[in-house]
Amino acid sequence: MSAALLVSLAAPAEAIVGGTTATAIKAGEGTFEYVNPHNGYQHWATCTAHALGSDENGQTDLLITAAQCVTVMPGQQPQAKSAADTARFAALRHTAVRPGSGTAAPDLARSALEGSASTPEDPASFRYVYGSTNRFTGKSVGIKKWIIPKDWNWGVPDAQGRIWDIALVQLQHPIKIRGAVVAPLWPGEITELGWGHTDPRPETWTGPLGPWLHQTAVHTVSRSQCAAGGIGTNEACLGVAANGGGTCKGDAGGGGVRRWGTQWVLTAIASRGIENHCGTANIYTEIWPYGRWIIHQIHDLEPQLRVEATRAGTTQTDFALAG
Repeated sequence: MSAALLVSLAAPAEAIVGGTTATAIKAGEGTFEYVNPHNGYQHWATCTAHALGSDENGQTDLLITAAQCVTVMPGQQPQAKSAADTARFAALRHTAVRPGSGTAAPDLARSALEGSASTPEDPASFRYVYGSTNRFTGKSVGIKKWIIPKDWNWGVPDAQGRIWDIALVQLQHPIKIRGAVVAPLWPGEITELGWGHTDPRPETWTGPLGPWLHQTAVHTVSRSQCAAGGIGTNEACLGVAANGGGTCKGDAGGGGVRRWGTQWVLTAIASRGIENHCGTANIYTEIWPYGRWIIHQIHDLEPQLRVEATRAGTTQTDFALAG
């Protein structure tokens, strides 16, 4: 596949509680589902992910999502060194625990491209469903590989305070989709997207997610409003929607998207809330600061990819970091 990874010109979820049904896919979003019936249900979804760009044929085999979506939640907190570490792990547990979570595949963490601090889920247990706001009618493709940062460790930060709740995914084969262009997160309104739960109460989070993609509009707010979730470096705090809603369990890995010229761009992905219920401010992983890591991983997977630049409003849809 021949594609381009674009660089910036200027750097600077009733899935969603209280949201509205999305009328269109905005930035290549889709959802992970278990391949086999799970807890007695077909189409048991876990997280959101976004296709990352597309080549000259309108195809891509790469996704971006949250690291928590593709790794096994540990039974106890790893290497907590501070109150912030404890807060992050608690917030991630509220967000990421999946009833009857998958079994880790053997030796998946041994690759130099994958993290060793966290155990990957078995990619053969999941499929990616895409191309429709109703995931029950979407197309699907199998997962070939997770690419997990070596420093992702369930809320334990690296030396720079980065949490690394971000991951890439390689599909079994390319799919035809207009994938996301990645842009910096700047202050203002952000559209949250996801297939997560619609009820803010934790006691209701035991059943499967519904079929419809939902969205809601929020604004970036002061980092202090997300202190209870242990907000780290390269993370942003997104506020509560006007109607009191926001992302919920099952929305992890999904976008904060916004308009850039004539297209929607992906700026951040949902990581965790700050309390054990929904309808609060939420912590998102900013994607832009991890651009160098993303480029490195993609080039290791597919060395033929080239790097170019783009401007707002262009029709270029290759693998893209655009500012």
